[in-house]
Parts: sequence; C-alpha cells; structure tokens
Amino acid sequence: MGQAIIDGMIACGDAVLVDAGSIGDFLRAVPDRASALFFTGDPDKKLETADLAVVLREVKRGAGGALRLAVVDRKDEKALMSDYQVGTLPSVVFYAGERHLETIPKVQNWSVYEEKIPAILARAADGRGEEELAHG
Repeated sequence: MGQAIIDGMIACGDAVLVDAGSIGDFLRAVPDRASALFFTGDPDKKLETADLAVVLREVKRGAGGALRLAVVDRKDEKALMSDYQVGTLPSVVFYAGERHLETIPKVQNWSVYEEKIPAILARAADGRGEEELAHG
C-alpha cells in the first residue's frame, strides 16, 4: 500500500521522481523556492513511509505553490543519504536551490509541520539556509 501512495503522488503530479543523475537539476531549477526531497526507504518495511507521504502531500497543497516535492528513487537512496544529510528513513529534506534548509526525520506530530514549514518557506524565499539561521 505504501508504494501505491508514493506512485500516486508521482502520477498525479504532486511529486516528481529524482535519481542521482537528476536530483541536482531538480534543486537548482528553482533556487528561491523550497524543494522537499522525500527519502522513503522501503514502504513495505517502513510503515510510516505511507503516513509521511500523505503528510507531505497535504503540506505541499497547503503551501500554495511555494513548495516543490520530489521522491528520491530507491535505487539511489542509500548512495545519496549522506550527501543530503539524511540519517534515517523515511525523512524529508528541505532545500532552496542547493542550500540545505532543514531535515525532518520520520513522521512527526502535525504541530511540528505547522511550526516548521512556514519558517522553511520563508528561509527559502529570503535566501537563508540552515547555517545562516544558526549564525544570525
């Protein structure tokens, strides 16, 4: 069931599928807008992957066009995890262009997304990454 939800996200245009060859182009395409990379893990073994997929679809819809969503192809996922600051699966990693904004591991309480997503979108628009936030 989890894989069907992810496939549905891609089929209906809520997300695009990226791999090692296309992930950089996806991020660089719109550097002043937030992009979310969804590292799913095996949805048959990681049952919370389906829950996180539903959350991300709702977060994207609620962002009113300010958030782009990509699913990282599982064949390249392990190789890309350290490059994109992912320590656990599933996780969602937010970028603006090539600026890392935040990593949210696993499924969180809805209040976490309500708190963090507006700040992530604002940092994407104003050019601040995670490092700039930490230093001022």
